[in-house]
Amino acid sequence: MLLPGEGQSNSVTVTWTAPDTDLEIAGYELRWRAAADTRWRVIPGIASTQTTYTITELDPGTAYQVEVRTQFTGARSGWSHSITIKTRHAPPALSPGHRTPNSVTVTWTPGEDADLAGYELRWRAATDTRWRGEASIASTETTYTITGLDAGVEYAVQVRVRYAGEAGEAGEAGEAGEWSHGVMVETTEASAPAAPPPSPSPSGVRALSPSGLGTPSPQTTLGAPWVYQVSATATSVTTFWLPVLDDAVTGFELEWRWDSAAAWTSVTGIAATATWHTVTGLEPGEGYKVRVRAVAGSVAGAWWTSAVGTAASVSSSEPAFSVGWENTSYAEGDGEMAFILSTEDPVPEALTVRVFVVECGTMLESPGLHQVDVAAAAGRSEVRVAVALQADTVDEPDCVVFATVIVGAGYRFGSSPTATITVSDDD
Repeated sequence: MLLPGEGQSNSVTVTWTAPDTDLEIAGYELRWRAAADTRWRVIPGIASTQTTYTITELDPGTAYQVEVRTQFTGARSGWSHSITIKTRHAPPALSPGHRTPNSVTVTWTPGEDADLAGYELRWRAATDTRWRGEASIASTETTYTITGLDAGVEYAVQVRVRYAGEAGEAGEAGEAGEWSHGVMVETTEASAPAAPPPSPSPSGVRALSPSGLGTPSPQTTLGAPWVYQVSATATSVTTFWLPVLDDAVTGFELEWRWDSAAAWTSVTGIAATATWHTVTGLEPGEGYKVRVRAVAGSVAGAWWTSAVGTAASVSSSEPAFSVGWENTSYAEGDGEMAFILSTEDPVPEALTVRVFVVECGTMLESPGLHQVDVAAAAGRSEVRVAVALQADTVDEPDCVVFATVIVGAGYRFGSSPTATITVSDDD
């Protein structure tokens, strides 16, 4: 009898009972295929003493059929009954967020498995080898604030899914999934302000005029840019940040390396107006560290460092959303502004797309950084993201509003994952 065993996002384990026979068993053969395929792949030469096998290099969230047969000396049995076993979806993608001297907030993409019961989070100081904190989180949550941390210390954080268990799924009831690749996030110094405060004017964000030039800042040193999302495909990592609050900034530097490597590879010459950068040519399924900082001539600011893992594989069939705008500029008295999410081809089935919206000023009804969930209907290739403006009588500088696609379940970002709109004061 063939039985399903433990499963992860890219592997499944099966077990079987040896046949009750007087014939000499020489070994076993397995064959497997994706449930949607017609071609079997055979694994020969399994030892006669072995009654379990792990099939690797599978795709996440995919149903597979598996059969086994016995190899006798000079003969072999027919194939067994077929079992169907589904790999887990890939671990959630984790991103750093709001920081204070004693806390950090992280967000992650929601789990996709039907028997999702919740999440587990763990963290430790980057210099430690033992995980010192752990939290159990409800299945409806995709953000968590870790408190009680030390100021100015870099921490490693990971998340994984906790399952309720369900017939036909890989594994037993109550099992946990694989830990995600970790992110590295550093608490602010005790003497520094939180980065960024919730509202109305985030620290670490440059207030931009319509020409793209900022206003003078009293800061004498360059702070670290706030990295609010790090997204990966199988061969690339894209880092998104908000500009540093200092008009002396002339550009950004980005460095990356393998987790196990000592030397960093540098990317220089990134424009002062840039808010994201993609590193390409990476290896699938590997862990990387990425860090970014602002530069002002020969003066370099503080690094913001994140850890991220490339995917074992990526589906090019998922719709890729780019961000544009309905109009490039609005007045605060218009009441509403809108970004446009677009794909090259219509969305095959309905899904929810998440977008970060943040302003460099006080023009929005909901100031600061916030997440917007928009519904993309099947058959559509454009989605309108409406953002409410705050009409007031206060004389204030014009501001720029950013919108960025958050990588999530069932979609990826396209060639233009972020866009900006200028909002002018009409008082």
